[in-house]
Amino acid sequence: MSWQKIVLLVLAVVLGAAGATALASGSSKAPQSFVTFQSTNISPETQASVSEGCGGGTLEPTGGGGGAKSDQFGAFSVSLATSVPVVGQNAWRVWANNRGPNSASMIAFVVCTSGYDLRQRFAEVNLPAHSSKATPARCPAGTSAVGGGVYISGSTLDLVVSTSKPWDSGDRDSKPNDGWFGRANNGSGTDQVMETWAVCSKNGRFAYVHDSSKLAPRGEALAQAQCPGKSQVVGGGTQISKAGLKTEITYTQPYDGPDGDLAIDDGWVSDATNHASRGAHTLTGWAVCAVT
Repeated sequence: MSWQKIVLLVLAVVLGAAGATALASGSSKAPQSFVTFQSTNISPETQASVSEGCGGGTLEPTGGGGGAKSDQFGAFSVSLATSVPVVGQNAWRVWANNRGPNSASMIAFVVCTSGYDLRQRFAEVNLPAHSSKATPARCPAGTSAVGGGVYISGSTLDLVVSTSKPWDSGDRDSKPNDGWFGRANNGSGTDQVMETWAVCSKNGRFAYVHDSSKLAPRGEALAQAQCPGKSQVVGGGTQISKAGLKTEITYTQPYDGPDGDLAIDDGWVSDATNHASRGAHTLTGWAVCAVT
């Protein structure tokens, strides 16, 4: 989905209400979902955050995401710093960096569901200065990963998420349903901590689909993973092959495809940049889709 379409959605938020909701259809007995989002601006040369929640009742987040965009300087001046569920608040929070001299826009999405038996798990590792580190968060036995994210401590502009995706532990089925895998970059001179978070469901059937594109040197790439048939997205993520300090996720979030409705439930779109002058990478976007 183009950022122009996202901007139109954000305008609906600004002109209409504090947030916007896109409903996904489903029977009253089956698990149901909808996507809601919130936006804000990022001042020049700062890091900012925005969160969006599912409200009260039985609604819980299965996945979430977001990121930033700069109309003046493009994707190379902005990056994703954190995207994680907010423990105990049924919400999702996103941090983003704006290294440019002008304001940028950012957005946070959360996929809110009812009818799933969910658990959250996380794994933590030290993130030394001037390094890139990765760790998976494993789901409990008998559950499937439906969403996840990466948290980085600190607030400097050189702390960036470079991979956040569903993970296969190497078991027999070879499906990436065993947990969530995260990688973070620390370009600062101070050690930090990174956490990978997994949202896991004990019930439901899920398809894991992906789309890939080339991420050229000093280039930007887009990958759009579409859910099959009438399935609906409940989570998603982004992977950059051989990710390092020069590769950055710009945004990773659900999108609405050309299906005749306004529900943001058709798949997952990922955008990333490669700041290196040599060496290409592969950008892969992942969608976790609920199959009815």
